[in-house]
Amino acid sequence: MYRNHFDGHPTIWASFTDRRLELSTQMNAASKDRDPSSKLDIQVDLIAAAFRAKNDEIARFPADGPMDFLYRRQFILVRDEYLDRVRNLVPEGDQSDGLIDGVTLYSLAGQANVMDAVEQIDQALGVGVATPDHVMSITPVWPCPATEPDEVDSAALPDPGICDGGGQGIYIYIADTGLLDTAHDHPWLAGVTGEPDSLLPADSAGTVAIPEYAGHGTFVAGVARCMAPASTVHVVSDFDAAGALSEHKMIKRLDEALGLGADIICLPAGGNSRKNLPPLGFEALWRRYRHHKGTVLVAAAGNNSSRRPFWPAAFPQVVGVGAIAATGRNRAHFSDYGPWVDVYAPGEDLVNAYAHGSYICREPPNIGVQREFRGLARWSGTSFATPLVAGLIATRMSRTGENGRQAADALLALARAQRLPGVGPVLWPGQSGEAGGRQHCGCAHAGCCGHSHGDGCCAARRQGRLGSACLPLQRARLVGCARIPPRLGGLGGRVPDHLAPARGASRPDQRSRPGRGVACHHGTARGTADRPRRDPDGPSRRCDPDCARPCR
Repeated sequence: MYRNHFDGHPTIWASFTDRRLELSTQMNAASKDRDPSSKLDIQVDLIAAAFRAKNDEIARFPADGPMDFLYRRQFILVRDEYLDRVRNLVPEGDQSDGLIDGVTLYSLAGQANVMDAVEQIDQALGVGVATPDHVMSITPVWPCPATEPDEVDSAALPDPGICDGGGQGIYIYIADTGLLDTAHDHPWLAGVTGEPDSLLPADSAGTVAIPEYAGHGTFVAGVARCMAPASTVHVVSDFDAAGALSEHKMIKRLDEALGLGADIICLPAGGNSRKNLPPLGFEALWRRYRHHKGTVLVAAAGNNSSRRPFWPAAFPQVVGVGAIAATGRNRAHFSDYGPWVDVYAPGEDLVNAYAHGSYICREPPNIGVQREFRGLARWSGTSFATPLVAGLIATRMSRTGENGRQAADALLALARAQRLPGVGPVLWPGQSGEAGGRQHCGCAHAGCCGHSHGDGCCAARRQGRLGSACLPLQRARLVGCARIPPRLGGLGGRVPDHLAPARGASRPDQRSRPGRGVACHHGTARGTADRPRRDPDGPSRRCDPDCARPCR
C-alpha cells in the first residue's frame, strides 16, 4: 500500500494547489483571447499553457496544417554511443539528463531549432541516432479523449458492471492524472491509492469548476477495479500538464514503476513520432523491462482513427488496446487500428467514477455548454478500453497463477479466437479465459441472471427494463439471457455470433422443434433428452426450478 506523496507536507500541497489555480487562469485567458477553429487547436493550446506554467515550451510539427506530433523545444534525445559525434555536429549544446542506460537528453544551445538539428544528424549519422523529445498524452495527437465527459444519472451504476471477485494479490500501476479525493465514495474504488488529482476551490456560489482532464485517472482506475475488484490499484499523477508528459519523463516514471514490482502497468496514453520511428527513450526502457520477468505493460492505441503506429502501444513488448463501438459490432470510430493493435475492447460510452462539480465544454459542437456532475460520467476513448483489458489480465492472474505476460498471452489467444470481422481480436468484460471464460457480473439487479455474457451485464439491463442503471437504448442488443427464466422476463432473442457459446453448446435462440421436446434455458430438452447439454458458462447447476435435469 502506497502513501499519498503529499502526506505530511502542507507546503508542497499548497504549492501544488497554487500551480493548478495558476494553470486554470492561464487556460481560461487563452480561451478568451482566441477562438480556435478546431478541437486540435484547443487541445494544443491547453497543453502549451500547461507546459509554460512549468517553465517549459512545446511546439507542434508542422507548425501549420495537420499536426504530426508534439515535441519539446531545445531538447533532443541521443543514443549514448553517438553523443560525442552529435556534440561535434551540433556545437554549444550540453548533456541535460542521463535518462536511463543508453539514451541521453541533450540540450541545444540558444534558439537552435530541434527539427533542423535532428535532420542534420539524420544526414550525417543516420536516421534514428537522435530524435525529438516527443510529448505523450492521455489525449493523443487529437490530444484528447475521444469525447468530453458527459452527464449521467447519479443513481447509475458503472458500465461495464462490477465483476465477481478476481485480482486478489495483483498490483496494477496506473500512470495517469492521479486520484480524486472523492474516489472512495464509490464502493468499487475502496482501497485504491494514488497521488492527488486536485480540483480548484469552490467559488463564492459554492460551485467547483472541473478542469480539463481532471478525473481521468479516477475513471480509468474505476474501470480496472470493476474488472478486478480485489486487485491492488495505485494511480500516479504523471500527466498533470493538461494530460501530457514529455517522453523522457515518461520513461523515468515507467522505470520507477518497474522498480515497484507492479504486475501490470496500465498506460492510457502515448503519442505519434517523427517519421513514425519508435521513440528512442523506450529503447532504453526495454533493456530494463526484459529483466522484470512477468510484468506486462498495457497501453492505449490512441484516438486518431488512424493506422499510424501509436507509441508505446505499437511496440511488440506491449499489449496495445483499441476500442470497440457501443454497438459491440464495429471498431469505435475514433480508435486507431492496424496490425500493431493487439486487441480491441469496449471503449465507447462507458460509465464510471468522476468528479463532483461543473464542467464547461471547450470542444465543438458543445463549446460553452455547462455540464453538472455528481461523481459519475459517461466517457469514451481507448484510454478506457485499456484498463478494462488490464483488469481482465489481473483477474486471470489471480485465478490461474500465471504471471502478467503469461496471462496476457492467454487472453490474446482467446481474443483472436473470437475476432470480429472488420475489427480484429476482441475481449469483452467478464472474460478471463478460464472457467468457461466468464465471470459473475455482480450488477445485483432484480431479475438479473447474475452472470456476464461478454459485455459485463445481464440481458435484463440490455433490454432497458432497469431504469437509470440500464445501458443506453442505442446499445441494446437482441440477446436472450440463458439464465433468466420466462417468469422473470427472459426474452430469448437472437444472440450475436461474437457472444454465442462455443460450437456445440446451447444458444437461447435455438428454440424447441416438433418432436424434440421443450428446450430449457440451458438447452436441456425436457421430457425427451436423457443427456443434458453442456453449460458453457460454468459448472453443473440447475438453471430453473422447472428444469428436469441440472446442466453440466
